Amino acid sequence: MNKIFLGLIILAILSACHKKKIIKTVTAPEYKQESNKRKTRKLIRAKDADFSYLNCKSKIEFSDGVDNFNANANIRVRKDSIIWISITATLGIEALRCLITKDSVYIINKLQKEYYCYSYQSLKKRFNFNFDYNFLQSVIFGNAPYVVLEQDSSYDCLDTTFTNTRQIRNEIKVENYIKNSTLKLHKLDIYNVMTNDNISIIYDNFQRLDLDTFFGFINKISLNYQNRNGFQSFYLGLEHQKVETGMLDLKFPFNVKQKFERKE
Repeated sequence: MNKIFLGLIILAILSACHKKKIIKTVTAPEYKQESNKRKTRKLIRAKDADFSYLNCKSKIEFSDGVDNFNANANIRVRKDSIIWISITATLGIEALRCLITKDSVYIINKLQKEYYCYSYQSLKKRFNFNFDYNFLQSVIFGNAPYVVLEQDSSYDCLDTTFTNTRQIRNEIKVENYIKNSTLKLHKLDIYNVMTNDNISIIYDNFQRLDLDTFFGFINKISLNYQNRNGFQSFYLGLEHQKVETGMLDLKFPFNVKQKFERKE
């Protein structure tokens, strides 16, 4: 179960617990390659979703190239404070519960009667990516994780459907593909140019939650990173079945039983 934990901590959503057929290859929307004919224009910023509370009932798929899993998830978010995730396996049995705070990530594996605690610094060392709470919240909300600055650049894609806003943050290169008609982020590519580690996130099936907010009901997240065993790959597919926002009466229960063993 360790490799499942590690991949899903990074992706902010956990998976378990029964094997399934190989997940279909992830295909991105049609984004044209860069051309010398593309012109720089005014910086384009994606329109962020802004929720005080978010409650999602979702289906998830997970693959690491060897094992493939399918489960249901309940995801709750209190903005800038808590991300809470409950994973339900076969027969409606809760398998995993995750609590993500501004400081740490906590996981209870109820099936194995064990729990995990991770600091963001330990995750950074393990995966060569500088993750924090704000990044993980942005992934769930479908928002650009890095603020657009004046030194960044925007380019029209050749078909003019999307604009690519490029960002360089030290050794990190970020490509934001923003749909011109909605100003919503549809694809995010993050590369570490020193290690070749990368994350790709695709948002699809946008639905209107209110007059001002579109929300992607399908997320496809791919992570490739290098460790002592070589390059490792994870894929997480997330399809929301129901999404609620606003001042919701949400609870975030998280209690570790004394008989559960702490794991690293």
